[in-house]
Amino acid sequence: RTPGRVPEDARVFILAFDQLGLGAGAVMPVREAVRRFLNQLRPQDMVAMYEFPFRVGLLDITHDHRQVSRALDRVLGMRQLDRGLYSLLPSEITEITASDADTLQRVISRECFAGDIGCPDAIRMEAHGIASSLETEAGQRLGELSRLAESLSGLQGRKTIVLISGGLVSSMRPGGRPD
Repeated sequence: RTPGRVPEDARVFILAFDQLGLGAGAVMPVREAVRRFLNQLRPQDMVAMYEFPFRVGLLDITHDHRQVSRALDRVLGMRQLDRGLYSLLPSEITEITASDADTLQRVISRECFAGDIGCPDAIRMEAHGIASSLETEAGQRLGELSRLAESLSGLQGRKTIVLISGGLVSSMRPGGRPD
């Protein structure tokens, strides 16, 4: 739902919570920071909360800042840090998928037992699998942000989207993934 008309002296803020970008441990401090932000808004300012990607995209833009503050309790942190058998960092995943032999060797030395001939291939496969998963997730998250921006186009005036996220893994290295 959107209001029929936004008063001229009102600012409109959309708090966009990227739940896949937030770890479970980060949610409490994020909620408190957002509540401090809400407490600084003027009474005529309007605000809405948008949680993505796993909630129905209802957008209730309101002057009731306390309503939005109460709704913060339903925000979840869904970031998965442990995605496989090996302890691969995002930078290592990028380098391994770009066929960087030095990075692969460093990870093999750290993760594989001597004589485990299947381990190097398993590390390569895991890096590619995680990269594919991260690419799919990034597409989903960016698609949700795009839909949010598009949905606001019918509302007259300036709108500010405040993105609340722990980040998005991507790579600019040629051949490196996630892309």
